[in-house]
Amino acid sequence: MKSRVAPRSRDGYAEAAVGRGQARGGSPPGVFDPSRTTLSATEAGDASAVECSETFATDGYENWGMARPVARRTIENAVRRLGFARVAGVDEVGRGCLAGPVVTAAVILDPARHVPGVRDSKLLTPAARERLCADIVDAAAGWRVAWAAPDVIDRLNIHNATLRAMWEAVMALVPLPDFVLVDGFRIPGLEVPQRRVVGGDRRCAAIAAASIVAKVTRDRHMRALHDRDPRYGFDRHKGYATAAHLGAVGRHGYSAAHRRSFRPRSWVDRLN
Repeated sequence: MKSRVAPRSRDGYAEAAVGRGQARGGSPPGVFDPSRTTLSATEAGDASAVECSETFATDGYENWGMARPVARRTIENAVRRLGFARVAGVDEVGRGCLAGPVVTAAVILDPARHVPGVRDSKLLTPAARERLCADIVDAAAGWRVAWAAPDVIDRLNIHNATLRAMWEAVMALVPLPDFVLVDGFRIPGLEVPQRRVVGGDRRCAAIAAASIVAKVTRDRHMRALHDRDPRYGFDRHKGYATAAHLGAVGRHGYSAAHRRSFRPRSWVDRLN
């Protein structure tokens, strides 16, 4: 699969032209009321929608260095039984990094096209993530990527920047999903019914698929940053606060890719 680097828009957000149709613009329309559109466990009528356990399976990907817990479609299937046909999973990558964007993805898996081996991106080797990402985008009914750049993160804070990027990714799907499953969050202003799923990247296949797409997209971007400025080693640590990264920041200061609001205490005095 060819690498797609998302273009940056005027307000600092970026979207990859990777879904079906064009992204919708605009700001989130006000405050989201979860009591109006959130699916509860009682409404679902299926305890498995909340208590989906991790399982172990052999799926033919074991030679790719994958860990064994597999994300299932139990939660998506419970939602579909209520009449929601297009169920999207949403996840983010890069919230805790010192440099680079926070990247989000929204993925709608096709119920008729099984992608074996989908699980939390953190449990996969880089090679496995790349291969699964190619399989996911080929088989998915729809997918989109959005991110918030470092200057946006500094302006809004990482939490609000992440939620805004999640909103952008979901609203870029054409047609919109009927229901959204989000890893650990509720997205304010979302015009689609949604449910927060704690630990969703390990429990829910659609969210796990989104985590893989977001991780692969972000890793490619960080490698591109490294090619432009190899002083920091972004290709190795991807912007996380490793000892090597902190050492490079101590020698060279922050680059344009760094988040000014993310300053390790040990460097605050000398970087000011």
